[in-house]
Amino acid sequence: MNYNVPEKEVLVDPEKVLIDPKKALIDLENISIRNAIDKLNANQATKEKANLLFEKMGFDKIFGRKEIMENINISITAAGNLLNHLKNAGLIKTVKGFGKGKYQFVRQE
Repeated sequence: MNYNVPEKEVLVDPEKVLIDPKKALIDLENISIRNAIDKLNANQATKEKANLLFEKMGFDKIFGRKEIMENINISITAAGNLLNHLKNAGLIKTVKGFGKGKYQFVRQE
């Protein structure tokens, strides 16, 4: 027990730490897109909206302004502005066959 011991004084022996790779899976694709969102040329509120949108949509769901408005509770103008930021940064792509103005997040390399 390390009660009342400063955190920097608690040492962990890496040879004694066992991590089950099946339980400690880190989705590198999600980390990549979140890093790209954090680097957007936008204010913090816009970045938070973009992260929330990605959290709701992921890479597989298709969305437009209406879906953005419904999922993250913002106005049509704010949804359009968010789409513009994401398109300009190459984080979303246009999807055909689902109507005009439909997009999907792009996996980052």
